[in-house]
Amino acid sequence: DVEIRQKFLLSGSLSTLWMLNDRFSLTGNLVYSQRMGNHMELFGHYIYNYTDGYFYDGNPWLETERSLSADLNSTWETDTHSFTLSLFHKQYFNYIDGVLAADVSNSEFQFKRYANAGDATISGGEFRMMNSFSDVFTLENRISYLYAQNQTLGEPLPLIPPFQGNSMLHIHHRKNMWLVEVEWAAAQDRIAESTSNEDKTDAYAILNATWERNWMDGSLTSILSLNNILDDFYHTHTSIGNIPEAGRNVMISLSYNF
Repeated sequence: DVEIRQKFLLSGSLSTLWMLNDRFSLTGNLVYSQRMGNHMELFGHYIYNYTDGYFYDGNPWLETERSLSADLNSTWETDTHSFTLSLFHKQYFNYIDGVLAADVSNSEFQFKRYANAGDATISGGEFRMMNSFSDVFTLENRISYLYAQNQTLGEPLPLIPPFQGNSMLHIHHRKNMWLVEVEWAAAQDRIAESTSNEDKTDAYAILNATWERNWMDGSLTSILSLNNILDDFYHTHTSIGNIPEAGRNVMISLSYNF
C-alpha cells in the first residue's frame, strides 16, 4: 500500500519602490514562503552531492521548512558614478539540511542524512561602486559579506564564503581594452562542526589582467587573459577537499563575426 500525504504550502510577498529623485532609488522586498523537501531530500538514497563531497540519504518524514526574508537595495548614480548597497536577512524555521551520519561514515566516504536542523538565519550585504574618470579609465569595486548561523545548534552553517571582493580598472583606448583586477578574500574562521566537517581557510589575494582588441573593423576580436599572475597558492572556502585553484595561467581566444 502507498501512503498519500498532502501538504498545503503558503507563500506571499510585498515589494516597494521609492524614487527620491532622478539619481537615488530605494527598493524593498518582504517574502514569506514554505517548502517541503524535494525528491532527493525526501527519497534519495546515498546520492553524491558534488557541492560538499558527501553522500546524502533522504528522509521522507521531513517537516515543512518555513522562511521569512527581507531585502533592501539602494542606488545612487550619475552619468559618471554609481553606488549600490544591498542588504538582506532571511530567517528559517525547520531548516532542512544535511546532518553528519557518524554511524556509516568512514575514512574513505562521508555520509549525511537530511533532517530538520532547527532554526537558522542568513544575513549579508554587498556594496558596489563604479567610477568613470574619463572616456579611458573606469574603476569598479565590489565587496560582499555573508553571516549564516544555525541558531538551534549554535554554530555557523556550512559552505559560507568569507568577507570578499574585487577591484577592477578598465582602460579603453581606440580598439583596445585592458582590464587589471585584484580579487581577494579574508580568512574564514566560522566553520560548521555538527552538520559538516569543515576546516578554516586562509586569506588570499590574486592579480589578473586581460587585453581585448578588435581587428578588421570589429569583425575579429582577440582576448588575452593572464590569471593569478603572481602564481599564488590558494583555495576558496567552498573548495571540496581543499583542492587548490589554478596557478599562473594564460588563455587566448579569437572570435569572428560574419
